Amino acid sequence: MKTSQIKMFLSVVRNGSVAAAARELNRSRTTVSTVLASLEDELGVALFERSGNQLHLTSIGQSILTDCRRFDQVAGQIQARCQHHLSGVVPSRY
Repeated sequence: MKTSQIKMFLSVVRNGSVAAAARELNRSRTTVSTVLASLEDELGVALFERSGNQLHLTSIGQSILTDCRRFDQVAGQIQARCQHHLSGVVPSRY
């Protein structure tokens, strides 16, 4: 599971469609759809019910949503710490 997959999953949830998520992320709809399909394949579950252009979370998609938000938050914190390290900022604690 990659952070980019989780970010795209969360964007689709926020926006309700692949097209809107693609606009938000400045990616093509094909890219977002492919990444979502890859995440679903990797997890072995359908995360969305597809209805026309609208996507709705399945029960398993809903149940992992909070965990995905935490995953994204922690990934951001890790990236920020690494950027601080690279810029020479010494953290007060780990």
